[in-house]
Amino acid sequence: MDDLAERILSIDMTISSSQSMQLDLPPSCIEFCPAHPSYFLVGTYNLQKEENEEGGAGESEAKEEEEDKEGEEGQRAQSRTGSIIVFQLLNGKARRIQTIPQPSAVFDLHFAPQPDRGDICAAVSSTGTISLFRLSPGRPLSITTEPEAAVLEPLSSSSLKLQDSDENTLLTYFAWHPTVPGLMAVTTAMGKVMFVQVDEGYQGIAALGTPVIEHGTEIRRGYQGVGDSERPIIEEPIEAWCVAFSNLWDVSPESKESSLLSTVFSGGDDSALRLRSYWLAEKVEPDSNNNSNEEESDEGSNGSPVRFNLYSAKTVTGHYAGVTVILPLPITMSDGSQLVLTGSYDDTLRAWAITPPHKNHGRPKTRILGEENLGGGVWRLKVIEELSSMAGPGPWTIVVLASCMHAGARVLHIRGVADLKGGVEIKVLSRFEEHKSMNYGSDYSRVEGTLLRKEGKREAVCVSTSFYDRLLCVWEFEVSV
Repeated sequence: MDDLAERILSIDMTISSSQSMQLDLPPSCIEFCPAHPSYFLVGTYNLQKEENEEGGAGESEAKEEEEDKEGEEGQRAQSRTGSIIVFQLLNGKARRIQTIPQPSAVFDLHFAPQPDRGDICAAVSSTGTISLFRLSPGRPLSITTEPEAAVLEPLSSSSLKLQDSDENTLLTYFAWHPTVPGLMAVTTAMGKVMFVQVDEGYQGIAALGTPVIEHGTEIRRGYQGVGDSERPIIEEPIEAWCVAFSNLWDVSPESKESSLLSTVFSGGDDSALRLRSYWLAEKVEPDSNNNSNEEESDEGSNGSPVRFNLYSAKTVTGHYAGVTVILPLPITMSDGSQLVLTGSYDDTLRAWAITPPHKNHGRPKTRILGEENLGGGVWRLKVIEELSSMAGPGPWTIVVLASCMHAGARVLHIRGVADLKGGVEIKVLSRFEEHKSMNYGSDYSRVEGTLLRKEGKREAVCVSTSFYDRLLCVWEFEVSV
């Protein structure tokens, strides 16, 4: 183990907040801006109830989604509201700068990953809309002055909707493509995973072909007693909760065009991790067809650089409840597989070695390298890059910030080697447990691209939120250097 890993493992597991505040609405997601790293956004989700119910901590496992399954989806979708709140973090203190009310609940938000678009943010909502914003704070604000003007500005006059979608289309999550500007994958409460392209002017969006993956109709098998021959088979859409792009690429050996192969992953309430290979062509002519022997000859054409017709979606089993987060890492194992982390409602973080379909004759090859029960549903994962070492063929270490629903936040240390010997070791370094309800969002501050250094220590400043108690907390953990 290297010196940094030794020092990380020696830190105190008990963490207290340096600041906490209660928000007006329940927070559902949070992210720091890569272009302006002292600023972060919080999305909120509020379900308007007919009766004045407070809803105590721990009464629901996923933003009251069980209530939405009772046949009133349309009415309830109309009764959700939300907001996007802009904060500035200076000297370890979070300060609210701006609040933008939203006509529907904000399920997820992310800044674009491309360096020249790091100030562009998208948010998906409970009524099937995608909203686009630019964060333009100008000069850094002092903690002693009032904000001079709004810093988060909409890029279109109204939220954007996909063609043929309606107010009942609930978007649960999305991920920006790591290299293609404006390309995203979006999940829905009806189990669909779609590729969506945002136009260059941020004034329109379009779905690229049919859904890439579907967590669709499932047969729910339960206990069946003698004479229970007429037990109903429940066939209904299964919520898709998360989607992620692999950040590893292979050259396509089968395409006549210059193209790269990669993988998109998704997870849903069916307890399945699903994945699909796709092509990313450097140049595609509109309405072109590739009449190969694959099962879908031209899905994803119409001028799009993306093609999904290599193999159909595949399913990986091994979770005991819904799959809620997927984090592919830029680590290639000696057998060509990729390291992928997953979280689930079953409280477990799993580290997988996954060989995608396009590298294994159309069938994924998977192996669980390690797993750890974190005490709560693993809802979000974020790599703390400045404390991680993932380059090179040798041993690797990563530090991960995990949002664990009713258990609060965890800081994890994960290490292994590329040759797959010895599996993967997962250790909980620190716990933040001041949240009294669902911790759905956490992030860390990248202060000018590095972590704070003071008095011989390396310090990571984190911000985490919890849903029912509407709490936002600032806290930190330290490593000796």
